[in-house]
Amino acid sequence: GKMKPNLGKFDSPPDWEEILVHFRGSELQNYFTKILEDTMKATIKPQYVDHIPRAVRGQVGDILKKKDEVRLSVQILCVRQCIRCNSCTLLVS
Repeated sequence: GKMKPNLGKFDSPPDWEEILVHFRGSELQNYFTKILEDTMKATIKPQYVDHIPRAVRGQVGDILKKKDEVRLSVQILCVRQCIRCNSCTLLVS
């Protein structure tokens, strides 16, 4: 299933209805609704960027193209001024 916030209830995590009620009237209600309707996909940023090469291998540009569902990788690279990283290779260290 989808990852969801536990609202601090570790022993009995809330269902999606309770989560939406909790965030009613906020931007997070819209966000979680889109996640539930599959119109938005949540991604998780690795906690330690030095562990990325253990999970992913290849050239940065190829990896971005493979994962780029909305075709924004080139724009993101330009905005982040990472064009020269496009041909860098990630290796397991």
